[in-house]
Amino acid sequence: MAQRGASSATGSRVRRRSVLPAVGPGSEAGFDEAGVCHVYRLSNLDVPSWPEALAVAGGGRAAVPATRLDLSAVTAASTMLRIFSEADSAYGAGHMRSALVEYLKTTVEPLPAARATSPAVRREFLTVAAQLSYLCGFMCFDDQLHDAAQARCRTALGLAAEANDPDTYAIALRAMSVQAHAVGHCRPAVELAESAVGAASVNRSPEVQAFVAGQLAVAHAVAGNRRAPTAGLVSAERHFERATSSHVIGVYRASLAHQRAVVHIWMENPRAAVSSMKESIRSRPATEARSKVITLARLAELKLRAGQVEQAVRTWHRSLDGYPMIRSGRATTALGALRSCLRPYRGAHELNDLLDRASALEGRPRRPAG
Repeated sequence: MAQRGASSATGSRVRRRSVLPAVGPGSEAGFDEAGVCHVYRLSNLDVPSWPEALAVAGGGRAAVPATRLDLSAVTAASTMLRIFSEADSAYGAGHMRSALVEYLKTTVEPLPAARATSPAVRREFLTVAAQLSYLCGFMCFDDQLHDAAQARCRTALGLAAEANDPDTYAIALRAMSVQAHAVGHCRPAVELAESAVGAASVNRSPEVQAFVAGQLAVAHAVAGNRRAPTAGLVSAERHFERATSSHVIGVYRASLAHQRAVVHIWMENPRAAVSSMKESIRSRPATEARSKVITLARLAELKLRAGQVEQAVRTWHRSLDGYPMIRSGRATTALGALRSCLRPYRGAHELNDLLDRASALEGRPRRPAG
């Protein structure tokens, strides 16, 4: 988790608007044309607001008139989006990320420049392509490949703008905000979340508005802003009460409860944090196994901090129950954190059993205690 008060390396950022990249071979994957990998850059967090992005959308794309884009391509891409999204939620990014990268490269990337059968078909495809790029960015984030995650999300922004889809634009900005505070850049995280809220206000989809308002509350809390997080949570709850559907990459009660828990952690309200984290776990669908493993590990840490060692051990065992089928960099990090958290408490039989189990899952023997 990002440290409170962390900000960009350059101090107060000058907001310089950049033009989002069009889809091109290699560019969206975090690599330039020469195959050189980009690093996670603060300058890449300075992205256009929704109105600015809309004004420059689609510029510079070379047309490929010999290629045809029709409704069957939209249907196929939508089906693949559902498959990849469900697999990622259930098993973690490590199982499917490479396959999605290949699918984007071979099938999706060539089509935005193709001749579409109608403007509506083109917009639909661009929206699905943006959602696939966002999903790939989230998979990279899950595997802690932060440079590639940043590049994929920026590509999603460009495609969403070209599709005139402010909701997908907002969701991609929200993902960039989550990543920014995860790697310690709190001020950009707030700014990105604020831009996401602005984009989500265009269509006023309650699900998307709740999703991004909750993230803005989290970003403010992590940045040490004391009043804004509460207002953000109230806004998120209000939007969620109006929600009637769940977006394929969107919002459900467990996510909002988790956002509330994170706010309570940073606002130093551990009892409320534990209660919200438990609600998130109860609300999590069985298909969301990766998130459940990670959230249980975080709940165990909260219980340990409260001195509830036995309860923490039981909760960690529940997390480890789901770990073997998960391939996720974040889940692996949570497993390593377990060992660090329990180091001051080692020696008790139940702790040794837990550490032995964690060590077996990590594939290496545990050092003797003491």
